[in-house]
Amino acid sequence: MVEKIIKIPEETIKNSEPGFSEGLKTSATSGLALGLLISLQLLYLDFISMIQIPILATTGVLIGLIGPAMSAVSVHPLIYYFGGRRYEETYKVFAFLTPHSLVGSVPGVNILGLPAVFFLQIKALSEVHQLEWSRAVLAAAVPGIGLTVIGALVFAGVRLYTPFL
Repeated sequence: MVEKIIKIPEETIKNSEPGFSEGLKTSATSGLALGLLISLQLLYLDFISMIQIPILATTGVLIGLIGPAMSAVSVHPLIYYFGGRRYEETYKVFAFLTPHSLVGSVPGVNILGLPAVFFLQIKALSEVHQLEWSRAVLAAAVPGIGLTVIGALVFAGVRLYTPFL
């Protein structure tokens, strides 16, 4: 499994078995690692006790399973519009990049690591779906920008109508 994480994602996706099983295993394992990493950070800072680590580890697994699926669901309509292939391939891009996304939970490293993960997503989406680079960037960025705008509007609306915030 470790050698698959280190490989370039599009090579891993092309050499993977058909279906979702390998992607699910990779994202669940990475989610577990994420939950444990965050647990250790919070334990070190005295925000949680040892008894809460299994709860956070389980939450990490759930995030590891749901996160790539939600990302693929939000990106795939544009991928399909631009001439991409099956949803399974889009899911595998995000599932096999879940280990790379762990850098987002490491303070200080996340500022440099998250743009690198975004670059890997673009590269993998363009290679796997045989899209132009610009179309892969649009397909990956538009859902994130759209959700950010919606979130800002919701926050502004809540702030406007809730005086105690």
